[in-house]
Formats: sequence, C-alpha cells, structure tokens
Amino acid sequence: MRGISARYLAKIMRNSGTCFAEMLRDRRIGRACQWLSAPDKREYPIAEVARIVGFGSGAQLSKTFRARLGCTPRDYRRRAAEVPGID
Repeated sequence: MRGISARYLAKIMRNSGTCFAEMLRDRRIGRACQWLSAPDKREYPIAEVARIVGFGSGAQLSKTFRARLGCTPRDYRRRAAEVPGID
C-alpha cells in the first residue's frame, strides 16, 4: 500500500463499522452487478462473471449475491434485461 499501513486501514474501517472483507465483498458484488446488467456481457456464464470479479466459483457468487441482494445472479441478469436503460 502507498502511504497507509494495513493496521491504520483496519482502524479506519473498524471505526466506520466495516472490515476489509466486507468492503471487498461489496465491491465484488457491485462489479458483478455491472457485468450482469451490461448488454454486451450477457453471453458470459455466471461462473465466468464470478471468476472475473474475484469470487472463487459461481456457487460462491450465487450464495453471496442472494444473501446481499435477495436474488440470484441469474434473476438479476434477467430483470436487468427486462428494464431498458439499465447497464
């Protein structure tokens, strides 16, 4: 890291009520949402999207996605395709 120690970053995150693992998971979910809703990326299998955004498997992405957003990646992709202008 540049200019900040891991210990200081952990302290900042703890004071904000989160931890690095949560922040990383949320960023990965956000990237997955972008990939799943992008019209030019709809041909990518869910497992490939999972790998690209940093999950170990499609199953891991699906489990985390459902816990955070209440739907599966497949459902999210389908809904995004039905709503014009989402990508």
